[in-house]
Amino acid sequence: VVYSRYLGAFSPVTAALAPNGDIWALSFRPGALERVETTYDLAPGSGATPAFLLRLDGRNGCVLSVTRMLLAWSSGVSSTQAPRMAVDSRGAIWLGGVASTPLPVTPDAAQDSATIRLSQNSNDQGTFPGSLIRFSPNGDSIEYATYLGDGEDAVASIAIDAIGNVYAVGSRVWKFASTGKLLWSTWI
Repeated sequence: VVYSRYLGAFSPVTAALAPNGDIWALSFRPGALERVETTYDLAPGSGATPAFLLRLDGRNGCVLSVTRMLLAWSSGVSSTQAPRMAVDSRGAIWLGGVASTPLPVTPDAAQDSATIRLSQNSNDQGTFPGSLIRFSPNGDSIEYATYLGDGEDAVASIAIDAIGNVYAVGSRVWKFASTGKLLWSTWI
């Protein structure tokens, strides 16, 4: 062990390593975080649960930044639908999951709308589209946000290839250029 860092009850649900060695983690619990530098409300008026995007220095575990977000897919999401994370070669953070409240899509979104149907009773889980969001390398701005499909299209995994293409995998595979432009999708 080179170092360890106590984060209290932070409990990350996903994490990724940046090209510069920094560690990004996402949690729905603030834990022992010293500061919150940026706040986004990605689901205005929805009552979405806060999520915390944390950047740690890969050399010593010091907290470099914390972004508090009210995420469109953080409310009512089961552990199997927890957000997925990857970091591209320039350090941008890609988060994928499900959209359980309206998502503030960017003008260049591959899909700017989707049907969200909330659960009506204990036997009905509702239907939620997938979502994909790209944050700037510092985590201080949203560069890209889009819906993915309709119904049960949660993003279960994200991968980035050597030239920067992003693959979001769920009931389909979506391939995006590093700019966020959708190149293709196919059912699996």
